[in-house]
Formats: sequence, structure tokens, C-alpha cells
Amino acid sequence: MEGFAPSIYKDVVGVKSIGYGLTGKEIEGLNDISEEKATQLLTKYVNDKYFSKVLSIIKSKRVSKFLQREVDVFDWFAYNLGIGAFQSSTLLKKYAKGMIAFLVIISSQIYLLLIRKGLHLENVLIIIMDMEQSHIKYLLK
Repeated sequence: MEGFAPSIYKDVVGVKSIGYGLTGKEIEGLNDISEEKATQLLTKYVNDKYFSKVLSIIKSKRVSKFLQREVDVFDWFAYNLGIGAFQSSTLLKKYAKGMIAFLVIISSQIYLLLIRKGLHLENVLIIIMDMEQSHIKYLLK
């Protein structure tokens, strides 16, 4: 996760980026972006690209009772490290075995990391709330 950048820049590997490190089609034609718009794009991107995959992986581990905040943490994990990394992670293995306390520690660390990387607390909370609303709609389909 990168901090917020209102203008196009090249990340450490030379990829054109903007906002919170977005690099795909969603940034085509943009030269600058507000923090609000960057937050909306990031939320949509994480929801569209990771939520259903993460949910499927969780269910494949025979976890039937899970909380929204747990899925949110896994979405952020997958966003930052990739679906494959999440699928083979110690985090997922411990979670599937019922080690919820481990997840609580990790989730608090992820939220702190988001804040340290440049997201203001209010934006972290907005992203989390937006993700939860999207996820609830998806689950009710």
C-alpha cells in the first residue's frame, strides 16, 4: 500500500501510478485526482478484483461463520500481496483453524499500516464502510 499522491508518478519499479498506488485502466486519462476520488477508486478496485475470490477461498477452507471485518482484512492482504499469497498464507491457515485472536492482532496492524502509509483515519474508515456495504449487497444476491 502506498501513500496518497494527487498527481501521476512512477512507482519504484517505474509503473505509472496515481492516488493510492492505482495503476490500471481506472487511471487512464487522469493527470491528477482528489483524495476522495482516489479513495472511491481504490474501494471499487479492491471490491471488484478481490472480494469474491477471497470469499470463495475462505469458504473453501470450510469456514462458514465469518465476520465482515475478517473478510475486509483478507481483502487488504490479497490487495497488497496477491490472491496466491493469501491462499497459501499462515494467516488463512490459522484463521481456518479457529485462531481468531491471531486475526484480530493482524487486522489492527493492517489498519495501523494503512494510516502510516498515508491514509488518514477517516479515509481508512470510509474505505472499510464502503467495502462492507458492497460486501453486504454481494452476500444478499
